[in-house]
Amino acid sequence: MVGIVIACHLDMAKNIFKTASFMLGETPQQVNVFSVELGMEKEEMLLGLSLATGEVDQGDGVLVLTDIVGGTPAMLAHELLEKRHIEVVSGVNLPMVLAVINYRDGMTLKRLAKMAVKAGKESIFTIR
Repeated sequence: MVGIVIACHLDMAKNIFKTASFMLGETPQQVNVFSVELGMEKEEMLLGLSLATGEVDQGDGVLVLTDIVGGTPAMLAHELLEKRHIEVVSGVNLPMVLAVINYRDGMTLKRLAKMAVKAGKESIFTIR
């Protein structure tokens, strides 16, 4: 099964994970969070994200969901692309996280990344 890491600034990743767990009624397995905190050095952040991905990788790779393209979590994940079996999707939202957790069984890493993008986009619209 593909592992998942939610990587964001400050408490966003923790809060998305906590909310997803609440909505699912359980803490999902092979999901980890990584937070970029104020005052962290680049090497510390890179090591932290590398460890977070390593903890959930059981051989099928890891989908890293980041908060914003060009932000520190996304740039750190980009640096790991050549070192780890990961895919990176930016623009994480709660529907995206719920979708990838619920439907990742039997999916390849690349297919799960495409599904994450689709689920994230399809959950954004105006309500009137």
